[in-house]
Amino acid sequence: MKNFLLRSLTGIVYAGAVLLSIYFGKVSFISLFGLFTLLSAYEMIRMLQQQRFSYKNGLPSIALAITIFLNLSLVLAYHLPFESLFFSIFAIGLIFILQLYSGSSTPAILISENILPTLYIAIPFSTSIFLLVKPTEIEGIFVFLFFFTLWTNDTMAYISGMLLGKHRLFERISPKKSWEGFIGGLVFSIGIGVAAGVYTGSNNLILWAGYSFIVSIFATFGDLVESMFKRSFNIKDSGNILPGHGGILDRLDGATLGLPAAAAYVYFFF
Repeated sequence: MKNFLLRSLTGIVYAGAVLLSIYFGKVSFISLFGLFTLLSAYEMIRMLQQQRFSYKNGLPSIALAITIFLNLSLVLAYHLPFESLFFSIFAIGLIFILQLYSGSSTPAILISENILPTLYIAIPFSTSIFLLVKPTEIEGIFVFLFFFTLWTNDTMAYISGMLLGKHRLFERISPKKSWEGFIGGLVFSIGIGVAAGVYTGSNNLILWAGYSFIVSIFATFGDLVESMFKRSFNIKDSGNILPGHGGILDRLDGATLGLPAAAAYVYFFF
């Protein structure tokens, strides 16, 4: 009971922080997700350090991730020229130069590991800014809907799986996930999308249902990918910063693939 209350309180604080950052606009949202990027990259580095004894200094990797996130976010938020992204390309190049001085016998592996948090965390998280600033009659509706869909999918997949789960979804990676849970999360997620379409007064509810459908599908893949990493590192959680939940990456695993998919859907269909 105590763990349930702790988990619930942590979840409320986390959700409240996300929603308030969206409400207060670009600066607060970029700041919060910059922090999430920093912490998630740190968690990924810690996991890599457990797997590879030789991987000691993760500072360049974390610095690259936060640099790329901020560069992409500012370009998207303030419509800066495309050439502004050259700074990110330069930052990636520095990772290669640093390996000249690392003394490692496997520089290609170290470079790949240094870039992994940027590819897996920083770039996907930055696409949330596109959802935030996409012009609509209701400001921020796409990013609000993304997180409501993500949370609904997680919650209802868990409840549906607990009550009805019999057929394993991906037993090799996540033995507890079931097809019944996946379908339950998907159905309720689509319902959230339809409700958002009704709220906005849209005459094309299928378009809004499709948005939440895409988020649910790719958030599930994001969850499975993080489970794949954790299984390969032989750990249960990415961290322990969120009592009852684990790490930041444990809470945002679905966003790593869900956010880019949502951004692509909005770009092409809205």
